[in-house]
Amino acid sequence: MADITSPRRPLTVANNFISGLYSSATMRSVVREELAGKVSKDDASVFKRLGIDQVSDGFVDACFELSIIQHRGLFDELNEVVAAAAQARNKMFDHNMQLEQRAKGDSWEMKMYPPLQKMCNIVTNFSHPRERKAMRNIKIAANRQLKGEEYTTGFPKVAPDGTGSRALECDSWLETDWFVEIKSKESQGLAAKDATISDVVCQAADYARLHMSCRPFQLFSVGLLIFGRKFMVGIFDRDGVSLSPISDFCDTGEGFRTFIRVIRQLVSPRLSDIELGCDPTAQPLSPSSDLHAAVRELAISRGLSPDFPPYVVLCPREYSTTVNGVTSTKWEQNSWLTVGPPIWVSLSLIGRGTNIWPVVPLIWNSGKCSIVDGAPISILKNAWRNSERTGEASIYGSLDAPPPGVARFLQGGDARFDGETDIPISVHNLRSQYPYGAWLHRVATNAAANAPPGPGTGTAVLHRLILQTIGRPLWHFGSYLELLRAFRAAIVGHQRLVAHGILHRDISAGNIMISADDHPGAGEEGFLMDLEFARINEVVHVTKAPGGPQRTTWSVPRRGIQMTGTVQFMAREILNSIVKNNPVEHTVSHDLESFAWVFAYVVLRRLLRDSGDETKSTFTKDDRFAIKTTYDQSFGALKLDTVLTQRRSLGVFDLRENGIEGLVPAAITYFMKVLGMLVAANHAAAQPPDPRFSVFMATLPPIVSLPSQTKMTHLHFIQLIDATIQTLRDIFHCLRDDGDFVEMFVNFVVNIDPGAYQLSVSTDDYPVLVQTDCPWVIVASTDEDAAELAATEDDALAEPFLAGLWAALNN
Repeated sequence: MADITSPRRPLTVANNFISGLYSSATMRSVVREELAGKVSKDDASVFKRLGIDQVSDGFVDACFELSIIQHRGLFDELNEVVAAAAQARNKMFDHNMQLEQRAKGDSWEMKMYPPLQKMCNIVTNFSHPRERKAMRNIKIAANRQLKGEEYTTGFPKVAPDGTGSRALECDSWLETDWFVEIKSKESQGLAAKDATISDVVCQAADYARLHMSCRPFQLFSVGLLIFGRKFMVGIFDRDGVSLSPISDFCDTGEGFRTFIRVIRQLVSPRLSDIELGCDPTAQPLSPSSDLHAAVRELAISRGLSPDFPPYVVLCPREYSTTVNGVTSTKWEQNSWLTVGPPIWVSLSLIGRGTNIWPVVPLIWNSGKCSIVDGAPISILKNAWRNSERTGEASIYGSLDAPPPGVARFLQGGDARFDGETDIPISVHNLRSQYPYGAWLHRVATNAAANAPPGPGTGTAVLHRLILQTIGRPLWHFGSYLELLRAFRAAIVGHQRLVAHGILHRDISAGNIMISADDHPGAGEEGFLMDLEFARINEVVHVTKAPGGPQRTTWSVPRRGIQMTGTVQFMAREILNSIVKNNPVEHTVSHDLESFAWVFAYVVLRRLLRDSGDETKSTFTKDDRFAIKTTYDQSFGALKLDTVLTQRRSLGVFDLRENGIEGLVPAAITYFMKVLGMLVAANHAAAQPPDPRFSVFMATLPPIVSLPSQTKMTHLHFIQLIDATIQTLRDIFHCLRDDGDFVEMFVNFVVNIDPGAYQLSVSTDDYPVLVQTDCPWVIVASTDEDAAELAATEDDALAEPFLAGLWAALNN
């Protein structure tokens, strides 16, 4: 493999994997880093894309005169608030303090709400013979909470100052067509330097990422940004933000006229959902379709929410045709129907914006569609790739056959606006107005805008593929045995990819899944997916076409922008190299260390989810506090340097030290302890000798011999998992009794809710389970032929168990 080094700017951030500990100051800091060099200011194309010139001059003139004559007091009221805010002492408030002020009704922004709401109502409700009636409503109010969706975890309970929506009382991000962000001072919208990202843009970008995560298949998000007397419109996409020219809406002149045009166009039926960012190739199933009952029944049968609206999605498929002996490659669009909510949705703004859906294929006949008879559910992955890199579909295509433990690829490629123009959906094309506008309105294309981005600049391209391997998220495991087996299958799959010359380089909790098959074959209990960041011996690069990159072909090895994995699961050496700008090569051991961080995350995330259910009596108040604290301290950071600091302690692998060991089977507690030792050795192998490590090793029992500098290997991980699985199975085998008790015992050992029962031994040595509020977990059997078992409080069992696990690694 070619030498690919770090540091590399991570193109995926931690938003999906943080604890829900939401600090606006921290988030703004992260957003500023993401948006660096990705803000286009004073961009007239924003107004062209929204088509504000379609609002008739007659309407603007009439509305302008009415407002100036009859509602002059609104301008005076706004000017007074803005002037008072400008004179107020400048303090650094975090977002939580701002929310407190809004709740009390004493923030300057909140004082702007009533006159702004009235001003928007005037424009929205103004009647004119050349204008159709408004279709959307604008609501500006304090103390709102827009609902996130059921598939998001730790979704921030925040809302913008205002929303534009068809709903009279918009209460969810799903219903929000566009949003309003208000700041009371002009300085919060005007950056002091060209490279500075202003407060209003940062805050709006944070809302845009939430908006796009909750609106299925949203390509971009539109925000109206108001700061003092000024305003601009921002269009946020996967490669940054385009900001319109700034206008003064209180000038009672051209600035207010522009405000009238913007507001009226944003509420007008002329402005379609597609022009507000909805994907033209993914549309809600028609309310009149006969398929609603069928897809609802299918969702229920799969244990999915039947109430989430289904979408018809077009996915590209490459095929070959032969005419007069000449074979050529062509593309067609196949229809797929989503079933239930997405399995996974990215909460990031910049980058891939991945979302994953369960889908079934559709077939069209005489203009009507139906679900293909007997078709199994597949997985649709929707993500943005950099045009300078190989498409994931091509990487899957480089495999003669997918090995067990790796997702099976069916079809896919770069999404296109439609089958006729063959124009890829890319940020470049979306921002160029044409050919995007040409496709929407069927007008002549603009040749200059059609030109692809220059070499080395790249653009984000929407990439879509169908996988036949069905799975569920790791933290939905039914037992720890199932989780271990899924991890083993994924690690073996990774090992086989490496043997094919493919290094994944983006191991995260979002791209390892448990097989949804009730009876998966050996080695297929789990699988690895998401090969976009993979490094391969022989590479594929993009062939450019009008309007941007279009297809990929095998060629001389060439890599574009260097990428790396998800921040929360990066190996410590990789994190350190990025923070310190000290290049290192990304190796197999780095991927394996990422597997270890993923396992720790999954255990904690499942505990966090279960402990959040107040109906579960097995979790005490102290348990919940310990789980939340450990999760926050381990996976609550957003900034790279903070994540690195969290990783240095390796404390997440020590459940006993964290006070949560009794909430999982003891075999898992000690598995994680050894896993932490492997991670420590993996990192130490890349560092100069550290005398502190020798001191640490001296504290361990002599029987546990750990080399101080050992790179992780697939064999290390596989043998550790096998030893843990065998230990759990040995515990089961020591019980020779038939009947209900054995079933209860097995569930007790492997289930994610072990605290409901305490094991005790009766006078005749017959084991019984006693329900208790005190969580106990079985460690091991002291005698293979007896059912005499101990709880985790018995430290005498810890040393031989730990030693046995490590001995298995050295065999």
